[in-house]
Amino acid sequence: MHIDRTLAPPVRLPSELLTPQPRQEFLSNGIPYYSIEAGTQAITQIELLFRAGSWYQDKMLLSRSTIDLIPEGTDKFSSAELSELLDYHGAYLQTGGSKRLASISLISLNKHLPTLLPLLEEMVKNASFPESDFELHIQNLRQDMLVNLQKVKHISRRKFFELLFGKDHPYGRSAELEDFEKIGRGDLQRFFKSSYGRSTCHIVVAGQIEPALRGWMDQHFGQADWNPGANAPNRSFAMGKFEPTVFWIDRPEATQAAINIGRRTMTRNSPDYLSLRILNVLLGGYFGSRLVANIREEKGYTYGIGSSLLSNLDVGYWVVSTEVGAQHAQATIDEVFKEFRRLREEPVPDEELQRVKNYFAGELQRFFDGPFALLNSFVNVLEHQEDFGFYHRLFDTVLRATPEGIMELAQRYLREEDFLVVVAGPKPGL
Repeated sequence: MHIDRTLAPPVRLPSELLTPQPRQEFLSNGIPYYSIEAGTQAITQIELLFRAGSWYQDKMLLSRSTIDLIPEGTDKFSSAELSELLDYHGAYLQTGGSKRLASISLISLNKHLPTLLPLLEEMVKNASFPESDFELHIQNLRQDMLVNLQKVKHISRRKFFELLFGKDHPYGRSAELEDFEKIGRGDLQRFFKSSYGRSTCHIVVAGQIEPALRGWMDQHFGQADWNPGANAPNRSFAMGKFEPTVFWIDRPEATQAAINIGRRTMTRNSPDYLSLRILNVLLGGYFGSRLVANIREEKGYTYGIGSSLLSNLDVGYWVVSTEVGAQHAQATIDEVFKEFRRLREEPVPDEELQRVKNYFAGELQRFFDGPFALLNSFVNVLEHQEDFGFYHRLFDTVLRATPEGIMELAQRYLREEDFLVVVAGPKPGL
């Protein structure tokens, strides 16, 4: 059969999103335990999630420092001994945190899990926070801040979130240099004791799961005596009043200007949220977007520009971010608002919308490509108290998107007067 290689093969969108459903069980002490069978290799990822994010800290730097230092020594093992044992068995350990959650993740060959699970248990139950490691950690964080405070990108971002949510709200508050003097090793030990235990924990595992794993997990993490006093506080915070404005932070010595243009939006359970995800991709959510085509490709003002639609449990936000040559800052802002107007006033061409649908559908497929991607995608929805149905609803919304619907959304959510503009860089005229 002759194939005409001058013709690109047709692009066909899948009609549905196929995802394995996590199995939910509970360990003997009540910890929710989710397992996702996937993959072709005898490898498993185990992620322990705790309600110990920065939302729950009563001192700046506390949540991050605690989760970062958990692998740096326990009552039985030093940091070097833990690292050596993990390296010897070819395992990978990672910690991380968000506003609500802190996580510790282990990836290992299944045959080594009986050896490594006791190490993981020792870390999350008996972390010792050695004084020397704590001092070095705080010193490194402080040095990173001193460096970042000279960067217009960091300066603009700090002020943007402060104005967006309020400087006293966890979403708008940033660490200051004096905060490094207010935190001690004892604070980490106290936060660890109050935030890491069976009542604050969820466990997610994914991979080619050993049949015995459920029993092993119950043995190491399912006991009733695992810190039963740990209980994340039910904290609430008043959000600052949002006032769209232009805020310019003058940095006359800078050669570039960092720009953040954004507004508050809704949570993920809002009726408009899923459709706004498509509008965001059109605007600046991928390399073929309107902002990239205009400000990078046509104008040459920047190497990179993008927009993000993000959501916390109680509020969301939309932000356009870029760094440009200082002389192009105002022109870039004008061009961003020009793209807002185009989306409000002109229906998206069918060809462009189809391209976005193709891209978005491909990205959604990638979210489920392999056991580790599946686990990360599930943790994402679990944090928002959802399940994989979120991705199916998003996929259906992508397939149903129309130019008229996109324009109507833009008319409601892309009005210049609703957006905050924060710029760090040389101020024009000074």
